[in-house]
This record gives sequence, C-alpha cells and structure tokens, in this order.
Amino acid sequence: MKRKIYLKKTPWQEALHVFLSKCEASIPVASEEISVEESLGRVAAEDVVAHISSPHFNASAMDGVAVASGETIGADLSAPKRLKIGEDAEFVDTGAPLPQGFDAVVQIEDVHHVDADTIEINSAVAPWHYVRQVGEDIREGDLLVIRDSVIDPYDIGALLAGGVTSIPVRRKPRVGVLPTGSELVEPGDELKPGSTVEFNSRMVKALVTQWGGLCHRYAPVGDERDSLQETVGRISGENDVLLIIAGSSAGRRDFTRQIIEDLGEVFVHGVNVMPGKPVVLGRIEKRPVVGLPGYPVSAAIIMDLFVKPLLFAMLGVPPPERPRVQARLSQRVVSKLGMEEFVRVTLSGQNGEVTAAPLGRGAGVITSLAKADGFLVVPADVEGLEAGAMVEVELLKGSWRVSG
Repeated sequence: MKRKIYLKKTPWQEALHVFLSKCEASIPVASEEISVEESLGRVAAEDVVAHISSPHFNASAMDGVAVASGETIGADLSAPKRLKIGEDAEFVDTGAPLPQGFDAVVQIEDVHHVDADTIEINSAVAPWHYVRQVGEDIREGDLLVIRDSVIDPYDIGALLAGGVTSIPVRRKPRVGVLPTGSELVEPGDELKPGSTVEFNSRMVKALVTQWGGLCHRYAPVGDERDSLQETVGRISGENDVLLIIAGSSAGRRDFTRQIIEDLGEVFVHGVNVMPGKPVVLGRIEKRPVVGLPGYPVSAAIIMDLFVKPLLFAMLGVPPPERPRVQARLSQRVVSKLGMEEFVRVTLSGQNGEVTAAPLGRGAGVITSLAKADGFLVVPADVEGLEAGAMVEVELLKGSWRVSG
C-alpha cells in the first residue's frame, strides 16, 4: 500500500475554520435537565424565568414593631406617639411576615417602652419603611438565567430563590480518548527497554474535563492496523468526539489518517504549528475525530488549538481567554520559517518589567509545560526573535504579577 504523507502544512486558523464548519452538525450538543444544585459551571440550554416571587410575602427587614404608617404621622421628640401592642403595633423579627393591617416597621432601637403594653415612638415612618415587599428581589416571571450562559454560584442562589429547582443545560460532550502504540505500559507497571509510560491520555482526559467534557479513556491499542481500525470503528459511535493519540504522522506504523479516511473523512492532515504539526482532523459518521500527535507537548498544543474550541462550540459558549502579559525576551529564539512556533517560557521580573525565559523546546518534554508560566508565539513569517524583543506571553497558570 502506498504510504501517504501530509496533505500540506495548513495554517492552523484555516484548519480550525474548516474543522468546525464541517462538524457543525455536532454543534451544539443536546440538552438535559439537572438539579439546580448540581448546575455549577454548566451551560444553560434555555432562558430560565422565576416560578415565584422573592420574597413571596411582605417581610420585616428589621427587628422591631410593625405599625400602620398613617398612625405615626406627627410623631416627633416633642410630641411622641404612643401605640398599644396588639392593637396599634406588633413586635416582629427580621424576615417575619408583616401582620395584616400594617405597612411599616420601626426598628427596635427607636422603640421606647412605656409599660408592658404600650410603646412610644419619636418620629413618623413612611409606608413600607423597613419592609421587604413581595417581589422586591425577584418577581414571578423575571428572567434569571440567559440561554448559553455559564451557571455560577450566584445564579444558583437566584434560581432557588425564584422557585426553580431544575434547569435545562447543555449535555456534557462525550469524548473518547484512545491511546495507541505497542510500546505503551500503564503507570506503575514494570518498565523494559523501549517501553513508554502511558500518561498522555490522562493529561488529555484532564483537559477535556477542565473544558466541560465527559471523558472516557479506552485501553491502549497496539500498532496493528486491523485491530486499530476495528476499535476505532466500534468506539466512534459511543462518543460525540473521538481523540486518537499517536499514529498521526507519516511513518510506517502510523495508521490514524488512513483509518479515519477509510471509516469517514479527513479534512486536514498537517498544520503549520510547531510542535504539533502532524494532526489529523476529520469525522466518522458526522462525529468529529482528531488524531493527536504522540509527543505530549504536541498533543497539548493541538488540544488547545482544536479540541478546546470544538468542545466550547458544542456547549454553545466561546472559549475563555487566557490573560496575557508583555515581556522582554531573555535570549534569542531561532525558529523555522513557515511554521508558527509555540515556545514555553518562565516569567520573572522586578521594577515593573517582566522577562520571559524560554524553556526546553522538545515536543516530548512534558516538564516544559509543567514548569511554564505561559507561552509566546513566533509567527510563521519570521525566522525567530531577538534577545530583548518585547513579546506577548499567554499565561497558562492564571494571573502573574511582577514584583517591585
């Protein structure tokens, strides 16, 4: 059989556009109804309105006495008003229903006791003074959550206050992860010369989970085409998205592209990204399939560039943007013309200036991701960046502040 090589080194932005447009039948995923209490971080599939008002009764906003505001007119220090408990006033606690016939509350600090049954007040109060009226916070029918918004802790509180106990949300995309390679062994198993600990799928699964997906990791399959093709054909229908780790390049034992092509369709094979060039983007029976490179850094970058936007599109929301900082490059970085390179860096600095120091650039150096504060991108149309150049660094680990 004639071995196929890369179709071309497609610009990754173009490849992403092709991939998402070809997979639009999978975007967004269907909805499901879940408990509001379990909805943190989920995406609302519909607008949600309040079922009840909150408060649903007129409630005292203070400890004090409930009064009819009209009966307090004229009260002042020189002419205090005396009110009979049980007739003209009633003691109330914060949050208690306002007794029938009363429309205001005098806080307890402003109440003077004359005797066991009589109180005195020294100022008039307006209607609804210190009263939380029906619907002050939420009125029945108020819009509480907008479709395609991400539920946060405050939304949960508002929904429950509005009488909503279940909510339609986007179902978490089901993502299957299939590691491939005859050299793979599970973490903790005996290592022999030539064997490799299979950690890529765990990293990929964690990323999928972080991005709102529901990930299932399959047992590794060796480099045997018939077995691989049978497995891919069987599990592709069990998932919304299938990620195949390794075998995406053009070597003698790389079958991912051929298998996707035999079972479905390949849109892109190879992008102008370094590391991460040998990616396969396609679909099988309208379900997106991504052939990830076997090197961990390459796999992580392809996950970020293609799988992350796919999953968020399926959920109906844009991917969150990482914070960025401007930094001065500590040393010269040489890069290959025509390739957009993602360089992992650590950051340091003082007196208001940030310095970016490149880490090891090997595609197999997982610690370069673990140690990195962020990454900078060398554009495809330049051959590198000079020491001292100002660069933009996209942060991998949240915010970063320079000392001094």
